[in-house]
Amino acid sequence: MSTTQRATTYAHRGAILLAIAAWRADPTADPTLLETENLVFAPTRAAWSDAVATHDALRQAVRANHQESGKASEDLTRDHRAWRGSLRDAKGKVRTAELTMLLGGQSAGALAKASLGKRAMLFRRMLEQLSGRVDLQGDASLLAAFRASVVAAEEAATRYDASERAWKAHIPQMHAAASAFDQAYRRLVYAFQGIAGGDETWKILPRFRKSSPKRIAMLPTAVPSNATATLAESSTAA
Repeated sequence: MSTTQRATTYAHRGAILLAIAAWRADPTADPTLLETENLVFAPTRAAWSDAVATHDALRQAVRANHQESGKASEDLTRDHRAWRGSLRDAKGKVRTAELTMLLGGQSAGALAKASLGKRAMLFRRMLEQLSGRVDLQGDASLLAAFRASVVAAEEAATRYDASERAWKAHIPQMHAAASAFDQAYRRLVYAFQGIAGGDETWKILPRFRKSSPKRIAMLPTAVPSNATATLAESSTAA
Protein backbone atom coordinates (compact mmCIF):
# COMPACT_ATOMS: atom_id res chain seq x y z
CA MET A 1 0.00 0.00 0.00
CA SER A 2 1.32 3.46 -0.88
CA THR A 3 2.37 5.88 1.82
CA THR A 4 2.26 9.62 2.36
CA GLN A 5 4.07 12.22 4.43
CA ARG A 6 0.79 13.73 5.65
CA ALA A 7 -0.12 13.49 9.32
CA THR A 8 -3.87 13.19 9.54
CA THR A 9 -4.60 11.79 12.99
CA TYR A 10 -3.70 12.36 16.61
CA ALA A 11 -1.77 9.08 16.54
CA HIS A 12 0.21 10.19 13.47
CA ARG A 13 1.30 13.36 15.22
CA GLY A 14 2.30 11.37 18.27
CA ALA A 15 4.40 9.09 16.08
CA ILE A 16 6.12 12.11 14.53
CA LEU A 17 6.97 13.57 17.93
CA LEU A 18 8.40 10.27 19.11
CA ALA A 19 10.46 9.84 15.93
CA ILE A 20 11.89 13.35 16.11
CA ALA A 21 12.64 13.01 19.81
CA ALA A 22 14.59 9.79 19.20
CA TRP A 23 16.43 11.32 16.24
CA ARG A 24 17.37 14.49 18.11
CA ALA A 25 18.71 12.39 20.99
CA ASP A 26 21.08 10.59 18.58
CA PRO A 27 24.57 12.18 18.86
CA THR A 28 25.26 11.30 15.21
CA ALA A 29 22.30 13.33 13.88
CA ASP A 30 23.19 15.63 10.98
CA PRO A 31 23.70 19.21 12.33
CA THR A 32 22.25 20.75 9.18
CA LEU A 33 19.06 18.73 9.51
CA LEU A 34 18.86 19.54 13.20
CA GLU A 35 19.05 23.24 12.48
CA THR A 36 16.49 22.88 9.69
CA GLU A 37 14.08 21.16 12.07
CA ASN A 38 14.66 23.93 14.60
CA LEU A 39 13.65 26.55 12.06
CA VAL A 40 10.91 24.75 10.12
CA PHE A 41 9.12 22.56 12.60
CA ALA A 42 10.17 22.94 16.26
CA PRO A 43 7.97 25.96 17.12
CA THR A 44 4.87 24.35 15.59
CA ARG A 45 5.34 20.97 17.24
CA ALA A 46 5.84 22.75 20.56
CA ALA A 47 2.60 24.68 20.02
CA TRP A 48 0.82 21.42 19.19
CA SER A 49 2.13 19.75 22.34
CA ASP A 50 0.94 22.72 24.41
CA ALA A 51 -2.48 22.57 22.75
CA VAL A 52 -2.76 18.84 23.45
CA ALA A 53 -1.77 19.33 27.09
CA THR A 54 -4.36 22.08 27.52
CA HIS A 55 -7.01 20.03 25.73
CA ASP A 56 -6.35 16.98 27.89
CA ALA A 57 -6.43 19.04 31.09
CA LEU A 58 -9.73 20.65 30.11
CA ARG A 59 -11.23 17.31 29.15
CA GLN A 60 -10.09 15.79 32.44
CA ALA A 61 -11.74 18.68 34.29
CA VAL A 62 -15.00 17.98 32.46
CA ARG A 63 -14.83 14.31 33.43
CA ALA A 64 -14.06 15.10 37.07
CA ASN A 65 -16.85 17.66 37.28
CA HIS A 66 -19.24 15.27 35.56
CA GLN A 67 -18.53 12.66 38.22
CA GLU A 68 -18.96 15.28 40.94
CA SER A 69 -22.28 16.35 39.42
CA GLY A 70 -23.45 12.75 39.34
CA LYS A 71 -22.71 12.36 43.05
CA ALA A 72 -24.40 15.69 43.81
CA SER A 73 -27.46 14.59 41.83
CA GLU A 74 -27.72 11.35 43.79
CA ASP A 75 -27.40 13.22 47.10
CA LEU A 76 -30.00 15.78 46.02
CA THR A 77 -32.50 13.11 45.00
CA ARG A 78 -31.96 11.14 48.20
CA ASP A 79 -32.23 14.12 50.53
CA HIS A 80 -35.23 15.56 48.70
CA ARG A 81 -37.11 12.27 48.96
CA ALA A 82 -36.25 11.90 52.64
CA TRP A 83 -37.42 15.42 53.50
CA ARG A 84 -40.48 15.17 51.24
CA GLY A 85 -41.50 12.00 53.04
CA SER A 86 -41.63 13.92 56.33
CA LEU A 87 -44.26 16.32 54.95
CA ARG A 88 -47.54 14.58 55.61
CA ASP A 89 -51.08 15.72 56.23
CA ALA A 90 -53.42 14.54 59.00
CA LYS A 91 -54.15 11.37 57.03
CA GLY A 92 -50.47 10.55 56.71
CA LYS A 93 -50.27 11.35 52.99
CA VAL A 94 -47.37 13.29 51.47
CA ARG A 95 -48.44 16.83 50.60
CA THR A 96 -47.58 16.41 46.93
CA ALA A 97 -49.94 19.03 45.51
CA GLU A 98 -48.57 21.83 47.70
CA LEU A 99 -44.96 20.92 46.94
CA THR A 100 -45.67 20.78 43.22
CA MET A 101 -47.17 24.25 43.38
CA LEU A 102 -44.05 25.57 45.14
CA LEU A 103 -41.97 24.01 42.35
CA GLY A 104 -43.80 26.03 39.72
CA GLY A 105 -46.06 23.16 38.75
CA GLN A 106 -43.17 20.81 37.96
CA SER A 107 -44.20 17.18 38.36
CA ALA A 108 -41.91 14.51 39.78
CA GLY A 109 -41.47 13.11 36.26
CA ALA A 110 -40.48 16.49 34.84
CA LEU A 111 -38.01 17.04 37.66
CA ALA A 112 -36.40 13.67 37.02
CA LYS A 113 -35.73 14.63 33.40
CA ALA A 114 -34.42 18.12 34.20
CA SER A 115 -30.71 18.92 34.37
CA LEU A 116 -29.02 19.08 37.74
CA GLY A 117 -28.70 22.84 37.50
CA LYS A 118 -32.39 23.32 36.78
CA ARG A 119 -33.48 20.98 39.54
CA ALA A 120 -31.23 22.70 42.06
CA MET A 121 -32.53 26.10 40.98
CA LEU A 122 -36.17 25.01 41.34
CA PHE A 123 -35.49 23.49 44.75
CA ARG A 124 -33.69 26.64 45.90
CA ARG A 125 -36.66 28.78 44.90
CA MET A 126 -38.99 26.38 46.65
CA LEU A 127 -36.94 26.54 49.84
CA GLU A 128 -37.00 30.33 49.72
CA GLN A 129 -40.80 30.18 49.75
CA LEU A 130 -40.80 27.81 52.72
CA SER A 131 -39.52 30.50 55.06
CA GLY A 132 -43.08 31.77 55.42
CA ARG A 133 -44.69 28.33 55.60
CA VAL A 134 -44.25 26.88 59.04
CA ASP A 135 -46.67 24.11 58.10
CA LEU A 136 -44.34 22.93 55.33
CA GLN A 137 -41.08 22.57 57.23
CA GLY A 138 -41.22 18.86 57.94
CA ASP A 139 -38.40 17.21 59.85
CA ALA A 140 -35.82 19.87 60.75
CA SER A 141 -32.75 17.67 60.33
CA LEU A 142 -33.95 16.30 56.99
CA LEU A 143 -34.71 19.83 55.80
CA ALA A 144 -31.21 20.98 56.78
CA ALA A 145 -29.66 18.09 54.86
CA PHE A 146 -31.82 18.88 51.84
CA ARG A 147 -30.79 22.55 51.93
CA ALA A 148 -27.13 21.56 51.99
CA SER A 149 -27.63 19.21 49.04
CA VAL A 150 -29.30 21.96 47.03
CA VAL A 151 -26.35 24.30 47.59
CA ALA A 152 -23.85 21.55 46.71
CA ALA A 153 -25.82 20.62 43.58
CA GLU A 154 -25.92 24.19 42.29
CA GLU A 155 -22.19 24.58 42.85
CA ALA A 156 -21.43 21.25 41.14
CA ALA A 157 -23.65 22.10 38.17
CA THR A 158 -21.97 25.50 37.82
CA ARG A 159 -18.49 23.96 37.83
CA TYR A 160 -19.48 21.32 35.30
CA ASP A 161 -21.07 23.82 32.93
CA ALA A 162 -18.05 26.13 33.17
CA SER A 163 -15.58 23.31 32.51
CA GLU A 164 -17.58 22.07 29.52
CA ARG A 165 -17.72 25.59 28.04
CA ALA A 166 -13.96 25.98 28.49
CA TRP A 167 -13.30 22.61 26.83
CA LYS A 168 -15.56 23.37 23.87
CA ALA A 169 -14.06 26.86 23.50
CA HIS A 170 -10.60 25.31 23.16
CA ILE A 171 -11.55 22.89 20.39
CA PRO A 172 -11.09 25.47 17.56
CA GLN A 173 -7.60 26.21 18.91
CA MET A 174 -6.87 22.48 18.89
CA HIS A 175 -7.97 22.24 15.26
CA ALA A 176 -5.84 25.25 14.32
CA ALA A 177 -2.79 23.79 16.06
CA ALA A 178 -3.34 20.46 14.26
CA SER A 179 -3.59 22.15 10.89
CA ALA A 180 -0.44 24.20 11.55
CA PHE A 181 1.39 21.05 12.68
CA ASP A 182 0.45 19.14 9.52
CA GLN A 183 1.48 21.99 7.22
CA ALA A 184 4.79 22.50 9.01
CA TYR A 185 5.50 18.78 8.90
CA ARG A 186 5.02 18.71 5.12
CA ARG A 187 7.45 21.63 4.82
CA LEU A 188 9.91 19.73 7.00
CA VAL A 189 9.67 16.64 4.79
CA TYR A 190 10.34 18.67 1.65
CA ALA A 191 13.24 20.49 3.34
CA PHE A 192 14.83 17.23 4.53
CA GLN A 193 14.43 15.65 1.09
CA GLY A 194 16.10 18.65 -0.50
CA ILE A 195 19.06 18.41 1.86
CA ALA A 196 19.52 14.69 2.49
CA GLY A 197 17.38 12.96 -0.13
CA GLY A 198 14.34 10.75 0.25
CA ASP A 199 16.00 7.62 1.64
CA GLU A 200 17.70 9.48 4.48
CA THR A 201 14.56 11.50 5.20
CA TRP A 202 12.45 8.38 5.73
CA LYS A 203 15.06 6.90 8.04
CA ILE A 204 14.30 9.82 10.35
CA LEU A 205 10.63 10.60 9.78
CA PRO A 206 7.65 8.21 9.81
CA ARG A 207 5.42 7.59 6.80
CA PHE A 208 1.73 6.71 7.02
CA ARG A 209 -0.62 4.58 4.97
CA LYS A 210 -3.00 6.60 2.84
CA SER A 211 -5.96 4.43 3.83
CA SER A 212 -5.41 4.24 7.57
CA PRO A 213 -7.96 2.31 9.65
CA LYS A 214 -10.59 4.40 11.40
CA ARG A 215 -9.41 3.25 14.83
CA ILE A 216 -5.69 3.78 15.36
CA ALA A 217 -4.07 2.72 18.61
CA MET A 218 -2.98 5.80 20.53
CA LEU A 219 0.77 6.11 20.92
CA PRO A 220 2.28 7.23 24.23
CA THR A 221 2.17 11.00 24.58
CA ALA A 222 5.48 10.98 26.45
CA VAL A 223 8.74 10.87 24.55
CA PRO A 224 11.67 8.68 25.65
CA SER A 225 13.30 9.97 28.83
CA ASN A 226 16.61 10.63 27.11
CA ALA A 227 14.91 12.67 24.40
CA THR A 228 12.59 14.87 26.45
CA ALA A 229 15.25 17.45 27.22
CA THR A 230 16.37 17.43 23.61
CA LEU A 231 12.89 18.29 22.31
CA ALA A 232 12.40 21.01 24.91
CA GLU A 233 15.78 22.55 24.17
CA SER A 234 15.23 22.52 20.41
CA SER A 235 11.82 24.19 20.77
CA THR A 236 13.28 26.87 23.04
CA ALA A 237 16.20 27.49 20.76
CA ALA A 238 13.88 27.91 17.80
